[in-house]
Amino acid sequence: MRFIDDGVDIPDELLHAQDEGRVVFFCGAGVSRAKAKLPDFNELTDRVLIELGASQNDDAWKLHEFAKTARRQAGLGIAASDQVFQLLRRDFTDADISTKVSEILTPIGGVDLSAHRTLVKLSRLRTGETRIVTTNFDRLFEKCSAKLRTCSRSSLPNLSFNEADWGVVHLHGCVKSDNTGPTRDGFVLSSAEFGDAYLADGWARDFVRGILDRYVAVFVGYSADDPPIRYLLEGLRLSGGLKNKAYAFQSMSDSPAISSWEDKGVEPLVYATETGCDHRRLWSSLKSWSERSENPLRWQKQVMRQAQRGPRALQPHERGMVAHIVSTYSGAQALARHKPLIPAEWLCVFDPAIRYGQPNTTVRAHDGPTVDPYELYHLDCDPIPQTKNPESIHVETRMPLAVWSAFDHNENDFQSLGPDQLSGIRGHYAGNSPNLTPRLAALAAWISSVADQPSAAWWAGKQLAIHPEILEKISNPYAVTFKGKYQNILREAWRRIAQYQELSSDDSDNVLRFGQKLAESGWHSTDVSQFAKRFSPKLEHSNWRSRPIPPVLNSKLRVRDLADYNVKYSDGIRTVQIPDDLLLQLLPLFRNVLGQAEELEDRYSFYIDICSIEPDEPANVDGGGTSFERTQGLSGSVLSFIELFKRLANLSPEAAKAELATWPADRKVFRRLRIWALGNLDLVSAREFGQELVSLHDNDFWPFKGERDLLLGLSKKWAGFDREIRLTIERRILKGPPRYSRTKRSDHALHSAYRRLNWINWLNSKGCNFTFDLNRKNQSLQKIAPDWLPEYAAKAAESMDGKSGMVRIETDFTVVEDLQSHEIIAFIRNMKTRVSDSFVRLDPFQGLIKAQPEKALSALLATNPEAPFPKQFWDTFLDVQMRAGDTSEFCETITDSLLDLADFEFEQIARAASEWFKLAAPELLANSETHFEQLWRRFIRILKANVALATSSLVRSSQSTDWALEALNSTAGNLAQAAIKLRVEPGLGAAARFPENWICHINEMLELEGDARRYMLVFIGYHLNWMFNEDPSWAEKNVLELLDDTTSNEDDIAAIWAGFFWRSQTPSFELYERLKPHLLQLGSLSSHQETRHYENLAGMLLVGWGSKRDAAVVGMVTDSEMTEFIKNSSQRLRQQILWCLTRWSKDDSNWSSKVPDFLKNVWPKQKEFRNQEISSVLCELAFAQETHFEIVARLVSKLITKVSSNTTFIWALSVEEENFSLKHPNALLDLLTAALSGSSSLWPYGVDGLIRKLGEKTPAVRSDPRFIALQSRLS
Repeated sequence: MRFIDDGVDIPDELLHAQDEGRVVFFCGAGVSRAKAKLPDFNELTDRVLIELGASQNDDAWKLHEFAKTARRQAGLGIAASDQVFQLLRRDFTDADISTKVSEILTPIGGVDLSAHRTLVKLSRLRTGETRIVTTNFDRLFEKCSAKLRTCSRSSLPNLSFNEADWGVVHLHGCVKSDNTGPTRDGFVLSSAEFGDAYLADGWARDFVRGILDRYVAVFVGYSADDPPIRYLLEGLRLSGGLKNKAYAFQSMSDSPAISSWEDKGVEPLVYATETGCDHRRLWSSLKSWSERSENPLRWQKQVMRQAQRGPRALQPHERGMVAHIVSTYSGAQALARHKPLIPAEWLCVFDPAIRYGQPNTTVRAHDGPTVDPYELYHLDCDPIPQTKNPESIHVETRMPLAVWSAFDHNENDFQSLGPDQLSGIRGHYAGNSPNLTPRLAALAAWISSVADQPSAAWWAGKQLAIHPEILEKISNPYAVTFKGKYQNILREAWRRIAQYQELSSDDSDNVLRFGQKLAESGWHSTDVSQFAKRFSPKLEHSNWRSRPIPPVLNSKLRVRDLADYNVKYSDGIRTVQIPDDLLLQLLPLFRNVLGQAEELEDRYSFYIDICSIEPDEPANVDGGGTSFERTQGLSGSVLSFIELFKRLANLSPEAAKAELATWPADRKVFRRLRIWALGNLDLVSAREFGQELVSLHDNDFWPFKGERDLLLGLSKKWAGFDREIRLTIERRILKGPPRYSRTKRSDHALHSAYRRLNWINWLNSKGCNFTFDLNRKNQSLQKIAPDWLPEYAAKAAESMDGKSGMVRIETDFTVVEDLQSHEIIAFIRNMKTRVSDSFVRLDPFQGLIKAQPEKALSALLATNPEAPFPKQFWDTFLDVQMRAGDTSEFCETITDSLLDLADFEFEQIARAASEWFKLAAPELLANSETHFEQLWRRFIRILKANVALATSSLVRSSQSTDWALEALNSTAGNLAQAAIKLRVEPGLGAAARFPENWICHINEMLELEGDARRYMLVFIGYHLNWMFNEDPSWAEKNVLELLDDTTSNEDDIAAIWAGFFWRSQTPSFELYERLKPHLLQLGSLSSHQETRHYENLAGMLLVGWGSKRDAAVVGMVTDSEMTEFIKNSSQRLRQQILWCLTRWSKDDSNWSSKVPDFLKNVWPKQKEFRNQEISSVLCELAFAQETHFEIVARLVSKLITKVSSNTTFIWALSVEEENFSLKHPNALLDLLTAALSGSSSLWPYGVDGLIRKLGEKTPAVRSDPRFIALQSRLS
């Protein structure tokens, strides 16, 4: 937690320990220097040397100057003051030295004691006692309060008796009150005195060890290499190390000091320092901490009053304070009890899934401004969101590992666990959710109290599950009251959340196992209800409108904005075979399931309907596609039910009729099923079907998707209707469908006429006789729908189900074959190109192009000039697949035609024309250079005149530009490829130069502005290896010098690299040497341009490094160069290097032999490279080494940290019966011990199987302590 915006991030556990009086502050010279401006140890040494008059030729002076020079020039933390004082004792008495030290430490004038007062406040216990340990000799702490006692060596507190009031412990001695010298215990100054205090006699070491065994130590005002710290911590390390955590405040700018603290087992708490502000951030943070320490409850109330403003009104560090508070039980209670209530929007801060959610718009149409929740809700301690891999098509989480969450159990929660908060193997808590820990229960109480705020419902609506205590309380009207005009929306949202929790279980695995069980052991009576249960619909989250932040409470708020779910059906259950003898038991259960499904669809879907029960007739050759609805969602479940019902009808018509009678006529789905069954099955008479139709509401008589089932039933039962029913049905048909309120009367009249015409004519075609005059009725309706055609009626009974299929292009051109050239384009434009209800598109112009290209070109040129320019037709004609195989004469004719076009016309087809030019350029240049040059000049002219023509047809990402892909899809890129294709014939030798005319074309492209120039650079980069070999001087001047020039346009450079890495070809030795500095530098760049090429960059440098072991090519990339490249690279690039090495070494024995050298001599050994992600990839590298597994595993085990369960390197091994790693049990145990954490719940999937196999294959390891430790963690 930070107390100020740019302050020190102080760990929660340290703050809590200080609250509990378990912290002891060790104060160094930096404390007295910060505000009181007393000298630190080095400055004290400097002044003592000068004021005692030590000779500059003395060893003491020389050693001191050497240490100062080393600190200044090399940045080395050499603190030799103790040794300097030891050497001073040769020439001066202890009394002289001590007296001079006392004089120098005498404050002059008024002294700023604010730093000391801050630490006194932090060191004061709740009971009033003070505990400060300082290695300073001055008495500035005592000046802060007359009540502070002073202790030194002879009067150290007795830690064994838990003495509380230490006062100020001057561990290394203290000046007298009159500053004339040290007290009787003297000073610890020289190396001999330090050695006695911490090593020989060890009195100071034992006292400090007693503190560190009981308390948490915090070092303030020290450098990690100060003599006191060096002796203190080194002495402790030699005698067993630290038992409790220790912290040290350290400037962020001193990296060696940070590492030095870590090496000593102390966690550095870093802060930034800048010129002019010195250590302001540290002392401001400590001052704020001391104010909190004086009255934590008052500070907590102040923070809660701030929190009342809402998270968006606060800074990240202020949100961090709230997060700190709710991480404790008392803080969570304060949140829950605060009046007025803390806004529910704080849930967005407490939940990292919200803080790191994907940026999105906040409106339904997704056309508003994009909002990034991280910017609104992140904490000061939150790492920045992970960036998406621009090459990945998958949605990747932005959330890094191990970020803070208010809802995760912390150490305090585990310490407060009671028996009612743990699941049991029997009894109440074996089948019910355990109670929440006290802290989480307080958070749950707060969530319940703010349930009437949209943010709470919105947050809950995004969760996979909510503890039942929260939902029970919210559903209790006496516990939670919803008020205001929007209360119904909020109540309904919480009802949906509760229902989702009840119906959200993912049964896919259980369904599969259930089906396997039935297949293996057959059906049992208890399986029927289980089968129906698994057939039941579930609910799942809808991602249709994934809002990044909660909605506001206003008139536009909808329930779906808070809790949006879809109904989900189990497809797998439908594949299970059901015996005939169980149909009577299952169908009633399935009927209830369908009723539940309809209720859910009514509640959660925009529109509820099912496909036609009777499928369409088999599709003809052109096809209407296949209906995807019949196996999906509610329709799929309904048809499964119908299949079972049909089986029952065949086995027992009477039983089926009895089942049919139970279908409720007041439910939409069952009304549809009743119409289908009564009309299409032979279970009831025509009269019963007719009575059903007569009783239908108009909307059900004219269904949208049920039209096919109703018409088929009518055609089958029409002859059996008595006159009264037939007349009633005829009247309903002739009346037509009802008009919906939003439909215009004119539109409805036309639509109604079409449907009535289709129905009566289709029924008539099926032999249904009417009592009215069909011809007269047709004439009457056709006056309303004059465009209706009799063939429309043939499709009246086709289903309205959604269909999918491949569109076939029909290129028959007989319809235009006899037309004049000037008539063709106009005719095709006016003709209907889509065959109704089929997956066929008519394109006679394509057929004409293939059969008679000259006539097609003539048609293009003869288009009416007043008509729109036929761009689409030109694009089709110029398509390279159409133009392959053209003669040189026809190529010239096409060129002439393109040259004759007006500029505005040519610009419209420039892209297609450039594609064709790329194909035809060699033919034109070989047979008619004039045609080539004229068309080339026209392209260059329009690209210069209209820069927009150079742009790619691809939509550019806001974060990344794929120059290679854009170049491939652009006019300028096509011209660049055409020019490159005309390069000088191969075989001219290294000294040859490119011909002038070719260089002229390339230069013309490079002189274009903007992206057009860069698309040329892409293809130059692609062919750079060839260009450098053919004409080194040209490549040097036009490409390599551009890379060298630091002022070059970044996009130009990115375009060259895009082409170079696109080729993915290791260049010649000479070019590699020339490019190597640039390749090594790319690793330190993190723009999307560079990350796009990580795989090729990693591979190219690995090849360069690996080649040094080949006799043919030596020294392309050295060990040290590769190491520095890895150090300066991003995490993803480091991973990519290891992935490349893993893949290559697995497939190539030569690369496999290089892996040990790589790990020994190249891979960096620093701690910063030992994170979970890198460790996981290193483990994968080890498990890929069949030949060298033993040595690689041992090397990797020294380079990694613990891996987490999100890694998968173990999985592949767990499914292999005989893995080579099992042949090397010692190396495998080393690797597993290094990689696996203390809790087996965090182990990667499959590790238990690997350990089991290791014990089975090598029984001797069962007594190995490493194996025993792994087994114990597993069990």
